[in-house]
Amino acid sequence: MRLSSLARRASIGLALCALVVGAGAALPRRSPEELLGQVMTLVRDRYAASEVTDVYAAAARGLVRELGDPYSQLLSPKELEDFSRSTLGRYAGVGMEVVPVDSAFYVGEVFPGGASEAAGFRRGDRVTRVDGRAVDGMPLDSVVGRLRGAPNSTVDVETRRGAAGPAMATLRRGTVHVPAVPFVVAQRGIVYVPLPGVSGSAGAEVQNAISRAASSGAKGIVLDLRGNGGGAVDQAVRVVSGLLPPQKPVLEIRERTGSIVLRTEPGPQVNLPLVVLQDGGTASAAEIIGGALQDHDRALIVGTRSFGKGLAQSVFPLDGGWALKLTTARWFTPAGRSIHRDRTAADSARHVALVGDVPAGQVTEARAFRTAGGGRCAATAASRPTSWCPTTR
Repeated sequence: MRLSSLARRASIGLALCALVVGAGAALPRRSPEELLGQVMTLVRDRYAASEVTDVYAAAARGLVRELGDPYSQLLSPKELEDFSRSTLGRYAGVGMEVVPVDSAFYVGEVFPGGASEAAGFRRGDRVTRVDGRAVDGMPLDSVVGRLRGAPNSTVDVETRRGAAGPAMATLRRGTVHVPAVPFVVAQRGIVYVPLPGVSGSAGAEVQNAISRAASSGAKGIVLDLRGNGGGAVDQAVRVVSGLLPPQKPVLEIRERTGSIVLRTEPGPQVNLPLVVLQDGGTASAAEIIGGALQDHDRALIVGTRSFGKGLAQSVFPLDGGWALKLTTARWFTPAGRSIHRDRTAADSARHVALVGDVPAGQVTEARAFRTAGGGRCAATAASRPTSWCPTTR
């Protein structure tokens, strides 16, 4: 009796499964967009939990994540603000860097023209309160977030200097420009120009620095791109424009709809000997600079191999202050090289295998480019081994 009851239940269950599967097989094939819409509707209307919080944002993030591209990203309004600040080098704040030391916070760099400079803040001042709230022990991003805000709004900042008592200042937030070239050092006729990022003013600031170097009688320039994670492509073109004649190719951008070659812009050029420093943190727009100068025999590249990011992203604004940062193109150096290296775990071994010496007979010298094993790699000295080319991937 019990066995027959179980058998009946099993047969009913199998019949239900067959009904569902059969019904699904009979339905017309849906497009991927319709499938996603159906799933989202069912989750919204039928999921057992009473509320589904941020499921649509999570689904959108999941869609972008499934592309398998580490550079494409759905940006929330806060993430978009941070991205814009790092790319453009501008934000609404009080014009000072905050440095954490143990559980306390101190003033670091004070940027010219900001409210902090006007209030007399100095490097080393201890920040104790922001808008009346003690900041000791807070996360750094919380302190920075309290100092930033809408342009023209105010914030009260309490500081201490040495053994003196607390000093309160009301600072009016404004657009703060973070210098692309933080300083320039000249010694024995060599001018050192650090460029930690290719921000919105990088082109003008680098051109200004090298022009001043040339007018002061410098014998050479060292452009430091170590740790430069990239930034704006147009600013990379402007940096190169100050070092090459007009209309020289800087890079080729290839999209699904076609390609375009970006060239140097008219303007003054500096022809002093140039060394470019790079390391594994040199990426993207910084590699555009190094690759173009290398391919045109304009600079000697010194350091370790660069990061290898030969992709370009576009930012598409979305409703509600969101944005989609999406990889839309690949870029190539003037010699047609792609420096891109896929960021996968297995790539490390493959990358090492690619940097060995090219067999004799596959290397030929030319003034503008050096052909190496079917690819092209610029060099400034015929004696330089082919495996040295640091931006080739």
